[in-house]
Amino acid sequence: MKRLILLLDADDTILDFNRAETIAISKVLERYDLLSYKDIVTNYKSINSQVWSEYEKNIITREELAYIRFDRLFDMYDIKGIDSKKICEEYRLALANTPTTIYGVKKFLNSIYKKHNLYIITNGIVHTQKTRFKLANLDKYFIDVFISESINMRKPDKEFFDYVKNNIANYNNDIAYIIGDSLTSDILGGINSSIKTIWFNKKNKKKIPDIVPNYEVKSYDELNILLDKLSKD
Repeated sequence: MKRLILLLDADDTILDFNRAETIAISKVLERYDLLSYKDIVTNYKSINSQVWSEYEKNIITREELAYIRFDRLFDMYDIKGIDSKKICEEYRLALANTPTTIYGVKKFLNSIYKKHNLYIITNGIVHTQKTRFKLANLDKYFIDVFISESINMRKPDKEFFDYVKNNIANYNNDIAYIIGDSLTSDILGGINSSIKTIWFNKKNKKKIPDIVPNYEVKSYDELNILLDKLSKD
């Protein structure tokens, strides 16, 4: 069996970002007495998703991403007098201390981490992501963690993955696979950098015709079966 190089996305592939985001933003908004505004958590999450998409497309910088989501949220509700940069730091701290994982992930990681070389590739903030991984007791599974903030590059840019390739000992593209839930970040990144991709489509997201993964799975069990097959081919 071949020992594969697996580049795993963090949020919504390993970590349950949706649940963590809901808990963290609710705590912060409650602190500012804002939870009474109708659908404010839902609207924040929608704005945040759009802002991260803009970041992936290089429309906004990482620094702008930090506060612009709150600026847009407060503009939507005509909320005045709250420092968007300050509330962003409070949110990041709350998110870092909400280490929710996807159900079944530790069983999955326990079954593969001694057979393959595992790495994390994530767009995010270094302190936030590393704290979440540490509190979730996930550190032992991964040889290294590549975070967009620390290397000043982002998925899906080719440069991000070139950096990853150059910083993995004995990297071999023939046995490397990107595993992630995002077509526009993980899978497009694989296409841009000529790395094979596995779309972890647990939420049954819609396909994008121009972004086609090499493989698609909908559960950790399916992913485990596929990795066994790929290691034997």
